[in-house]
Amino acid sequence: MKVIVKYFGMISEITKMDLELIEIAENLLVSQLRSDLGKKYNRLLGTNFTVSVNHSIVDEAFRLNDHDEIALLPPFAGG
Repeated sequence: MKVIVKYFGMISEITKMDLELIEIAENLLVSQLRSDLGKKYNRLLGTNFTVSVNHSIVDEAFRLNDHDEIALLPPFAGG
């Protein structure tokens, strides 16, 4: 399966890209994707970010599907 992962803010700075196409295993959970990306980009391991799939915030137990659009969103500050 393939998914598109989009990186924003400081996460884009860590990965040095805005998006990439990634091959993933079937039935991969968001928590597993987070772990896999942490292995690929070591600085992500200690970074706080939210995961969105197809424009909806999801939790760590969400199962990914072929062609999902995943966004890694850093914490937002507002005022």
